[in-house]
Amino acid sequence: MAQTKRFTQVNYSINNMEILSGVEIAEKRTEVIKAAVAELGFSPMLMIVRVGERADSKSYVNRKVGYATIVGIETEVAHFHESVSEEELLEALARYNVNQNVNGIIVQLPLPKHLNTKKIINAIAEHKDVDGLTDSNISKLFDNDEGVVPATPKGILTLLQSYKIAVSGEHVVVLGRSRLVGKSTALLMLNQNATVTMCHSKTENLSTITKSADILIVAIGQQKFITNEYIKDGQVVIDVGIGADLESRIVGDVDFSSVKNMNIKISPVPGGVGPMTVTSLFENLLFVTQKSLGGTDK
Repeated sequence: MAQTKRFTQVNYSINNMEILSGVEIAEKRTEVIKAAVAELGFSPMLMIVRVGERADSKSYVNRKVGYATIVGIETEVAHFHESVSEEELLEALARYNVNQNVNGIIVQLPLPKHLNTKKIINAIAEHKDVDGLTDSNISKLFDNDEGVVPATPKGILTLLQSYKIAVSGEHVVVLGRSRLVGKSTALLMLNQNATVTMCHSKTENLSTITKSADILIVAIGQQKFITNEYIKDGQVVIDVGIGADLESRIVGDVDFSSVKNMNIKISPVPGGVGPMTVTSLFENLLFVTQKSLGGTDK
Protein backbone atom coordinates (compact mmCIF):
# COMPACT_ATOMS: atom_id res chain seq x y z
CA MET A 1 0.00 0.00 0.00
CA ALA A 2 3.00 2.32 0.39
CA GLN A 3 3.32 2.46 -3.39
CA THR A 4 -0.34 3.39 -3.79
CA LYS A 5 0.07 6.19 -1.27
CA ARG A 6 3.01 7.57 -3.28
CA PHE A 7 0.83 7.62 -6.38
CA THR A 8 -1.46 10.29 -4.97
CA GLN A 9 1.21 12.96 -4.55
CA VAL A 10 1.97 13.98 -8.15
CA ASN A 11 -1.12 15.82 -9.41
CA TYR A 12 -0.14 19.49 -9.56
CA SER A 13 0.34 22.55 -11.74
CA ILE A 14 3.25 24.95 -12.16
CA ASN A 15 2.29 28.46 -13.23
CA ASN A 16 0.36 27.90 -16.49
CA MET A 17 1.67 24.35 -16.93
CA GLU A 18 -0.64 21.39 -16.28
CA ILE A 19 1.07 18.20 -15.13
CA LEU A 20 -0.30 14.97 -16.61
CA SER A 21 0.22 12.64 -13.68
CA GLY A 22 0.72 9.05 -14.71
CA VAL A 23 0.92 7.90 -11.12
CA GLU A 24 -2.57 9.17 -10.35
CA ILE A 25 -4.04 7.32 -13.33
CA ALA A 26 -1.96 4.23 -12.52
CA GLU A 27 -3.42 4.16 -9.00
CA LYS A 28 -6.93 3.90 -10.40
CA ARG A 29 -6.00 1.28 -12.98
CA THR A 30 -4.17 -0.77 -10.36
CA GLU A 31 -7.43 -1.24 -8.49
CA VAL A 32 -9.10 -2.39 -11.72
CA ILE A 33 -6.29 -4.90 -12.34
CA LYS A 34 -6.61 -6.22 -8.79
CA ALA A 35 -10.33 -6.77 -9.25
CA ALA A 36 -9.81 -8.50 -12.60
CA VAL A 37 -7.21 -10.86 -11.11
CA ALA A 38 -9.55 -11.67 -8.24
CA GLU A 39 -12.33 -12.41 -10.73
CA LEU A 40 -10.10 -14.89 -12.55
CA GLY A 41 -9.95 -17.04 -9.43
CA PHE A 42 -6.23 -17.72 -9.84
CA SER A 43 -2.99 -15.77 -10.11
CA PRO A 44 -1.62 -15.53 -13.66
CA MET A 45 2.10 -16.18 -13.99
CA LEU A 46 4.47 -13.76 -15.69
CA MET A 47 7.87 -15.13 -16.70
CA ILE A 48 10.52 -12.41 -16.84
CA VAL A 49 13.76 -13.14 -18.68
CA ARG A 50 16.77 -11.04 -17.67
CA VAL A 51 20.26 -11.36 -19.12
CA GLY A 52 23.38 -9.94 -17.52
CA GLU A 53 23.89 -7.51 -14.66
CA ARG A 54 22.79 -4.13 -16.03
CA ALA A 55 21.69 -2.06 -13.06
CA ASP A 56 18.84 -0.42 -14.97
CA SER A 57 17.47 -3.78 -16.17
CA LYS A 58 17.61 -5.17 -12.65
CA SER A 59 15.77 -2.11 -11.34
CA TYR A 60 13.03 -2.37 -13.99
CA VAL A 61 12.56 -6.08 -13.31
CA ASN A 62 12.36 -5.51 -9.56
CA ARG A 63 9.73 -2.85 -10.14
CA LYS A 64 7.62 -5.25 -12.19
CA VAL A 65 7.97 -7.98 -9.59
CA GLY A 66 6.92 -5.55 -6.87
CA TYR A 67 3.91 -4.36 -8.83
CA ALA A 68 2.88 -7.94 -9.56
CA THR A 69 2.80 -8.63 -5.83
CA ILE A 70 0.49 -5.65 -5.30
CA VAL A 71 -2.07 -6.83 -7.87
CA GLY A 72 -1.92 -10.54 -7.04
CA ILE A 73 0.05 -11.78 -10.03
CA GLU A 74 2.84 -14.34 -9.73
CA THR A 75 6.24 -13.76 -11.30
CA GLU A 76 9.30 -15.82 -11.95
CA VAL A 77 12.58 -14.25 -13.01
CA ALA A 78 14.84 -16.36 -15.21
CA HIS A 79 18.23 -14.69 -14.85
CA PHE A 80 20.89 -15.68 -17.37
CA HIS A 81 24.59 -14.89 -17.39
CA GLU A 82 25.80 -12.09 -19.66
CA SER A 83 27.54 -14.67 -21.88
CA VAL A 84 24.48 -16.90 -22.36
CA SER A 85 24.34 -18.35 -25.86
CA GLU A 86 21.51 -17.56 -28.22
CA GLU A 87 20.73 -21.28 -28.45
CA GLU A 88 20.38 -21.61 -24.68
CA LEU A 89 18.08 -18.61 -24.46
CA LEU A 90 15.92 -19.85 -27.34
CA GLU A 91 15.64 -23.27 -25.72
CA ALA A 92 14.50 -21.65 -22.47
CA LEU A 93 11.84 -19.59 -24.25
CA ALA A 94 10.60 -22.72 -26.02
CA ARG A 95 10.10 -24.35 -22.61
CA TYR A 96 8.22 -21.34 -21.26
CA ASN A 97 6.00 -21.27 -24.36
CA VAL A 98 4.66 -24.77 -23.66
CA ASN A 99 4.55 -24.44 -19.87
CA GLN A 100 0.85 -24.21 -19.04
CA ASN A 101 1.65 -22.50 -15.74
CA VAL A 102 3.17 -19.54 -17.61
CA ASN A 103 0.60 -17.07 -18.93
CA GLY A 104 2.90 -14.35 -20.21
CA ILE A 105 6.57 -13.88 -21.09
CA ILE A 106 8.73 -10.78 -21.36
CA VAL A 107 12.41 -10.39 -22.17
CA GLN A 108 13.94 -7.40 -20.43
CA LEU A 109 15.70 -5.20 -22.96
CA PRO A 110 18.33 -4.32 -23.99
CA LEU A 111 20.07 -7.65 -24.52
CA PRO A 112 23.85 -8.08 -24.86
CA LYS A 113 25.13 -7.32 -28.35
CA HIS A 114 26.01 -10.93 -29.18
CA LEU A 115 22.32 -11.85 -29.04
CA ASN A 116 19.91 -11.22 -31.92
CA THR A 117 17.20 -9.25 -30.13
CA LYS A 118 14.59 -9.61 -32.87
CA LYS A 119 15.15 -13.36 -33.07
CA ILE A 120 14.85 -13.72 -29.31
CA ILE A 121 11.66 -11.63 -29.12
CA ASN A 122 10.08 -13.54 -31.98
CA ALA A 123 10.76 -16.81 -30.16
CA ILE A 124 8.03 -15.83 -27.68
CA ALA A 125 4.68 -17.42 -28.54
CA GLU A 126 2.21 -14.80 -29.74
CA HIS A 127 -0.35 -15.80 -27.12
CA LYS A 128 2.22 -15.16 -24.36
CA ASP A 129 3.80 -11.97 -25.77
CA VAL A 130 2.73 -9.37 -23.20
CA ASP A 131 5.26 -6.78 -24.42
CA GLY A 132 3.57 -6.80 -27.84
CA LEU A 133 6.92 -6.78 -29.65
CA THR A 134 6.76 -9.96 -31.73
CA ASP A 135 6.36 -9.51 -35.47
CA SER A 136 2.87 -10.99 -35.26
CA ASN A 137 1.66 -8.42 -32.73
CA ILE A 138 3.41 -5.52 -34.48
CA SER A 139 1.71 -6.67 -37.69
CA LYS A 140 -1.66 -6.51 -35.94
CA LEU A 141 -0.86 -3.01 -34.75
CA PHE A 142 0.09 -2.08 -38.32
CA ASP A 143 -3.25 -3.43 -39.61
CA ASN A 144 -5.25 -2.02 -36.67
CA ASP A 145 -6.34 -5.52 -35.67
CA GLU A 146 -6.90 -6.61 -32.09
CA GLY A 147 -3.68 -7.73 -30.49
CA VAL A 148 -1.24 -6.88 -27.74
CA VAL A 149 -0.13 -3.25 -27.98
CA PRO A 150 3.40 -2.49 -26.68
CA ALA A 151 3.14 -1.28 -23.12
CA THR A 152 4.68 2.19 -23.45
CA PRO A 153 2.61 3.34 -26.46
CA LYS A 154 -0.48 1.88 -24.81
CA GLY A 155 0.35 3.75 -21.62
CA ILE A 156 0.79 7.01 -23.55
CA LEU A 157 -2.62 6.65 -25.17
CA THR A 158 -4.26 5.75 -21.85
CA LEU A 159 -2.69 8.81 -20.23
CA LEU A 160 -4.05 11.08 -22.96
CA GLN A 161 -7.50 9.51 -22.82
CA SER A 162 -7.61 9.73 -19.03
CA TYR A 163 -7.10 13.49 -19.24
CA LYS A 164 -9.69 13.69 -22.06
CA ILE A 165 -7.09 14.91 -24.54
CA ALA A 166 -8.35 14.31 -28.07
CA VAL A 167 -6.13 12.40 -30.46
CA SER A 168 -8.41 11.97 -33.46
CA GLY A 169 -7.81 14.71 -36.02
CA GLU A 170 -4.85 16.13 -34.10
CA HIS A 171 -1.32 16.54 -35.40
CA VAL A 172 0.93 14.22 -33.39
CA VAL A 173 4.70 14.55 -33.76
CA VAL A 174 6.70 11.55 -32.54
CA LEU A 175 10.38 12.26 -31.90
CA GLY A 176 12.24 8.95 -31.97
CA ARG A 177 11.97 5.91 -34.22
CA SER A 178 12.72 2.89 -32.05
CA ARG A 179 10.65 -0.26 -32.54
CA LEU A 180 9.87 -0.31 -28.83
CA VAL A 181 8.43 3.21 -28.57
CA GLY A 182 8.66 5.57 -31.54
CA LYS A 183 7.44 3.43 -34.43
CA SER A 184 4.85 1.61 -32.31
CA THR A 185 3.52 4.89 -30.91
CA ALA A 186 3.22 6.37 -34.40
CA LEU A 187 1.19 3.37 -35.56
CA LEU A 188 -1.06 3.51 -32.50
CA MET A 189 -1.73 7.22 -33.02
CA LEU A 190 -2.51 6.61 -36.70
CA ASN A 191 -5.00 3.97 -35.60
CA GLN A 192 -6.60 6.66 -33.43
CA ASN A 193 -7.06 8.85 -36.53
CA ALA A 194 -4.29 11.31 -35.71
CA THR A 195 -2.14 12.90 -38.40
CA VAL A 196 1.34 11.69 -37.52
CA THR A 197 4.78 13.09 -38.30
CA MET A 198 7.85 11.10 -37.27
CA CYS A 199 11.14 12.84 -36.50
CA HIS A 200 14.56 11.56 -35.49
CA SER A 201 18.18 12.61 -35.08
CA LYS A 202 18.61 13.27 -38.80
CA THR A 203 15.48 15.41 -39.21
CA GLU A 204 16.18 18.90 -40.54
CA ASN A 205 14.37 21.97 -39.19
CA LEU A 206 13.38 19.90 -36.18
CA SER A 207 12.12 22.76 -34.03
CA THR A 208 9.81 23.95 -36.81
CA ILE A 209 8.21 20.51 -36.99
CA THR A 210 7.93 19.96 -33.24
CA LYS A 211 6.30 23.37 -32.81
CA SER A 212 3.68 22.43 -35.41
CA ALA A 213 2.39 19.59 -33.22
CA ASP A 214 -0.78 19.56 -31.18
CA ILE A 215 0.71 16.62 -29.28
CA LEU A 216 4.49 16.14 -29.09
CA ILE A 217 5.72 12.72 -27.96
CA VAL A 218 9.43 12.73 -27.16
CA ALA A 219 11.30 9.42 -27.10
CA ILE A 220 14.70 10.33 -28.49
CA GLY A 221 16.78 9.06 -25.56
CA GLN A 222 18.75 12.28 -25.06
CA GLN A 223 18.43 13.88 -21.65
CA LYS A 224 17.02 17.43 -21.59
CA PHE A 225 17.21 17.62 -25.40
CA ILE A 226 13.89 19.41 -25.83
CA THR A 227 13.94 23.00 -24.58
CA ASN A 228 11.46 25.85 -24.96
CA GLU A 229 12.85 26.43 -28.46
CA TYR A 230 11.12 23.24 -29.62
CA ILE A 231 7.75 23.83 -27.96
CA LYS A 232 4.93 26.33 -28.31
CA ASP A 233 2.21 27.39 -25.89
CA GLY A 234 -0.92 25.27 -26.00
CA GLN A 235 0.83 21.98 -26.78
CA VAL A 236 0.56 18.62 -25.06
CA VAL A 237 4.03 17.21 -24.41
CA ILE A 238 4.58 13.56 -23.52
CA ASP A 239 8.10 12.86 -22.25
CA VAL A 240 9.06 9.18 -22.59
CA GLY A 241 12.76 9.58 -21.82
CA ILE A 242 14.27 8.69 -18.47
CA GLY A 243 17.81 8.88 -17.15
CA ALA A 244 19.98 10.47 -14.48
CA ASP A 245 21.73 13.81 -14.86
CA LEU A 246 25.14 14.77 -13.45
CA GLU A 247 23.55 15.38 -10.05
CA SER A 248 21.92 11.92 -10.09
CA ARG A 249 18.45 13.41 -10.51
CA ILE A 250 15.93 11.52 -12.64
CA VAL A 251 15.28 13.51 -15.81
CA GLY A 252 13.59 13.03 -19.16
CA ASP A 253 14.19 14.06 -22.76
CA VAL A 254 12.51 17.41 -22.05
CA ASP A 255 14.43 20.09 -20.14
CA PHE A 256 11.72 20.70 -17.57
CA SER A 257 13.33 23.84 -16.17
CA SER A 258 13.36 25.38 -19.65
CA VAL A 259 9.63 24.88 -20.28
CA LYS A 260 8.17 25.25 -16.79
CA ASN A 261 6.78 28.74 -17.45
CA MET A 262 5.01 27.77 -20.67
CA ASN A 263 1.27 27.25 -21.10
CA ILE A 264 1.45 23.53 -21.89
CA LYS A 265 0.27 20.14 -20.64
CA ILE A 266 3.19 17.85 -19.90
CA SER A 267 3.90 14.42 -18.44
CA PRO A 268 6.61 14.62 -15.75
CA VAL A 269 9.71 12.47 -15.34
CA PRO A 270 9.46 10.59 -13.11
CA GLY A 271 5.75 10.05 -12.54
CA GLY A 272 4.38 10.29 -16.07
CA VAL A 273 4.74 7.60 -18.71
CA GLY A 274 6.69 5.19 -16.48
CA PRO A 275 3.80 4.17 -14.19
CA MET A 276 1.50 3.91 -17.21
CA THR A 277 3.92 1.51 -18.90
CA VAL A 278 3.94 -0.80 -15.90
CA THR A 279 0.15 -0.90 -15.57
CA SER A 280 -0.21 -1.41 -19.32
CA LEU A 281 2.13 -4.40 -19.20
CA PHE A 282 -0.05 -6.10 -16.60
CA GLU A 283 -3.21 -5.17 -18.48
CA ASN A 284 -1.64 -6.98 -21.42
CA LEU A 285 -1.00 -9.99 -19.23
CA LEU A 286 -4.66 -10.02 -18.22
CA PHE A 287 -5.66 -9.68 -21.88
CA VAL A 288 -3.69 -12.73 -23.04
CA THR A 289 -4.79 -14.72 -19.97
CA GLN A 290 -8.47 -13.95 -20.49
CA LYS A 291 -8.14 -14.65 -24.20
CA SER A 292 -6.63 -18.06 -23.50
CA LEU A 293 -9.62 -18.80 -21.28
CA GLY A 294 -12.04 -17.71 -23.98
CA GLY A 295 -12.97 -14.50 -22.16
CA THR A 296 -12.88 -10.88 -23.21
CA ASP A 297 -10.77 -7.96 -22.14
CA LYS A 298 -11.28 -4.62 -23.84
